[in-house]
Amino acid sequence: MNNIIGHTHIRSFFDRCISQGRLNHAYIFAGPRHVGKRTVAEMIARTILSITGTSCAHPDLVTLAREYDEKTGTRKKDISIAQIRELIGRFSQSAFVRGGYQIAIIDGAEYLNTAAANALLKTLEEPRAQTIVILVTEDESALLPTIRSRAQTVYFSPVPDSHIYDWLILQGITPDRAVVMARDACGLPGYAVMWTHDEVVYTMYREEKERLRSLFSRSFHEKIETVEDFFADRDDHITARSRIIDIFRIWTIALREYLYEQGEYASSIPRILDTLRRAELQLQKNVHPRLVVEHVLLSIP
Repeated sequence: MNNIIGHTHIRSFFDRCISQGRLNHAYIFAGPRHVGKRTVAEMIARTILSITGTSCAHPDLVTLAREYDEKTGTRKKDISIAQIRELIGRFSQSAFVRGGYQIAIIDGAEYLNTAAANALLKTLEEPRAQTIVILVTEDESALLPTIRSRAQTVYFSPVPDSHIYDWLILQGITPDRAVVMARDACGLPGYAVMWTHDEVVYTMYREEKERLRSLFSRSFHEKIETVEDFFADRDDHITARSRIIDIFRIWTIALREYLYEQGEYASSIPRILDTLRRAELQLQKNVHPRLVVEHVLLSIP
């Protein structure tokens, strides 16, 4: 597990569990987006299943997430019962490696629909020997209480800037730039990994942070003008919602950074963060993007 940025205590915990043969049948990996939950889950699976190389492909490893809608090119709104039934079918068969483990990683487990969650619950209530389910989620409270009670929750906290900086240096990033990128990542190494592969994504991230700063102390009319590009394609609400959600997530990270600065608007930031959280849920429920954005802008003093 040496390629993971941070989370040393979690890695050490699973190293001990694996070496001592004391693995649980189900875990919930909970923490913010891009903190490294899925990366750690995959490395644990690779270690247990003795997967070599860079690929996670293995007949005894199943990874589930919301599927893509071929018509819209965006993810479907939930993880379906059909996906869980397929997983249950895989677990009902013998492991490819005789006597070995079968592992499932459910990424975005908060998107399990009711039928899928109940089907998974039955599997967790009566787990087969040497099967492990890892539910990766940003919000463990969205999971059924009965599922939470049958899994061990592992919380992922933001990673120190120094760990991200050290990793960036190993990737050949110059020290001055690594300092800035590590700070911008705000403890979420997934962002740093993305930025080293795509300069455009990093430029967009910094531009959105600056856009957010520019919204404070502006009139509502000026704020609307500043975000008018959110609605450039007025007929494609699906694409608009997806882009706005990505931007709101950047704003959320930036606001948490601003909160530590204890600036003029620090007392308003918790309220704005709550508004952004609710805004993302509304966008996922197909509320009109402009209405959602306007509500967020009204929360910014």
